[in-house]
Amino acid sequence: MTRPPKQTLPILAALAGTIAVGAWLRAPASPAPYLWNDEAWRAQLIAAPGSLFDTLARAQVEGFWFLLTDWLFGRLGLLLFESPEWAFRFWPFVFGVAGLLAIYEFVRRIAGPGAGLCAAALVAVGPGFIYHAREFKPYALDLFASALCLAVATRNGKRAGAPGFGLITALHAFALSSLCFVFVYPAIVLYRFFARGDRSPGAVLALASPAVTFALYFFLFLGPQGSETSAPQLFWNQFYPTSWENLKFLAGEFRHGANLFFLFGWGVLLVATLFGVPFVARRKRDGAIWLLWVPFAMNALFAAFEQYPLFGRSGYFLYAILIAGFSYACAGILGAIPRERRAQVWIPALVLGVGLALATDRRDPYAIGARLERPLPEALERARHWPPDMGREAFALARKNLAPGDRLLLSPNAYYTFLAYRNRDFAAHPELTQPPPGRTRQQMMVRDETTLRLCESAVSKRRGGPENVRYWIVTSMRYDPSIYQDALGQAGGLEWALRAPYQGLARWTPAPDFTCPTSPSIEAFQFSSLTDWAVHAIPIQGFPRFFQLRLHLDTDPGAELEWTLALRNADGSLVASRDLGPRTPRGEPRWINVTPRDFPEAPASAFQHAQALEFRMRSRNGRRSELRVHEARVH
Repeated sequence: MTRPPKQTLPILAALAGTIAVGAWLRAPASPAPYLWNDEAWRAQLIAAPGSLFDTLARAQVEGFWFLLTDWLFGRLGLLLFESPEWAFRFWPFVFGVAGLLAIYEFVRRIAGPGAGLCAAALVAVGPGFIYHAREFKPYALDLFASALCLAVATRNGKRAGAPGFGLITALHAFALSSLCFVFVYPAIVLYRFFARGDRSPGAVLALASPAVTFALYFFLFLGPQGSETSAPQLFWNQFYPTSWENLKFLAGEFRHGANLFFLFGWGVLLVATLFGVPFVARRKRDGAIWLLWVPFAMNALFAAFEQYPLFGRSGYFLYAILIAGFSYACAGILGAIPRERRAQVWIPALVLGVGLALATDRRDPYAIGARLERPLPEALERARHWPPDMGREAFALARKNLAPGDRLLLSPNAYYTFLAYRNRDFAAHPELTQPPPGRTRQQMMVRDETTLRLCESAVSKRRGGPENVRYWIVTSMRYDPSIYQDALGQAGGLEWALRAPYQGLARWTPAPDFTCPTSPSIEAFQFSSLTDWAVHAIPIQGFPRFFQLRLHLDTDPGAELEWTLALRNADGSLVASRDLGPRTPRGEPRWINVTPRDFPEAPASAFQHAQALEFRMRSRNGRRSELRVHEARVH
């Protein structure tokens, strides 16, 4: 690789301005939003007294996981800042800004300072890069570590054919700081081996040593920790290219993500990556294609084996590499054009880019031109105010209105936020700050996976206690807030203290004799299907208010599944049907709710006469599919 052009004063001034803008866009808000959901439980885990090994032991018991860098930077932040929001969110800000310098240096070395400035500017103002760097999560560190190692990989060692001490040191640090190591590290090894000639036994051993470091870190530190709960697993299962439906979903996710992270729309990014990068790399013969293509190939390989999602926010660093490839391709193509003819090329190219941006998915509010009512300034303003302050108002109202004898109940998402702030926000309520040892979770958290689970866990808090107790329920970030109204509203006395259940606080005074409506469970069943429809019908007497199923769907790899629910009358005529969708993921058994709202085409009177709930399932491509319903309850 030839030595990159020198950086001129205008380039350095423009870079300084880009870094300043990027820092302003990423600066934590004041007052900072409360830590929430997985931010809160990770922060609460790290802030608890004890050593790293004590934290690791608690993670194993509670079923959580954290990275070594989470613990290191979290503990350092607690020494520097009193505010827990600043203590933990300061580091994503630092790495978000440092990532701009790293991506600039990487692209500068493979394509020149102008291209480096272009890449840094696009990352600086990409809405996705901004708001995913504002949470206590590893995304900003992933980008910084990836770009830094890619930049160092392009530098020459002191001896020809040697990777250099700086690169090996950076790779070892990368191995201990980010799971993205497994995608970027092979790209660097292949680049150094084929493009830079690092083929001596010493060079090969040096390049192999970071893999040993990562293996030890993974098996000794990450392996013993708890795994993700079934809900995140079920969410991320759709990001694996294991079925035709998942592939269609991933195509849409790439389009959405590219529009979210890249200002000129997904079409430009796709063309530059697939065609521009190999064209320029072949012309320059610099081996940069290893660095720009292999991370995506590795991510796709891991996703095919269901080990790491493809695209989505976990691919934060990949979108930065996409932008690096875009800048590399543009600079290379422009450099191949005679200087006197460049004006004839870049003006039509700019018009084409703007046109493609305007033609991107108009349902996506983050692409330029996607919606005239949400232009780029508004998208940036929205990103600057991420994450939303889901907890502050809810906890402030609860703290203000809690009276002697009142109880505080918390959804799972809100529970760990309460633990992070209880000593500060509820100091006047010692019954909340000093609960009986080991009973906080059982006393205060309600499970809201299903209406039945919510109802039973809420009612169980009354057992053995006084009647006419008033409850304050913090429900923020519940993605289906109607479940609270469905499960608890029938008990009477359910009032929303904020704008909506999604915003966060309900006051509930249930009737003294209220019990959860139940009926005998329906016998469990299972059935399999190949290409023909498999049918199983459950007799019912009128469609109930709630119908809950605890099911497990198991399919052979590559199975394309189609399954539906149908309500039928006594004579077998169809009342209504519901397509349950082809992407119901495999994994742990889960509950699903079926209510009359799921059959919007049927009149309300039709449900009174339904006599059977029918399951219909088949595999579209002949692969085995098995549905096991462990439990079915009618309410």
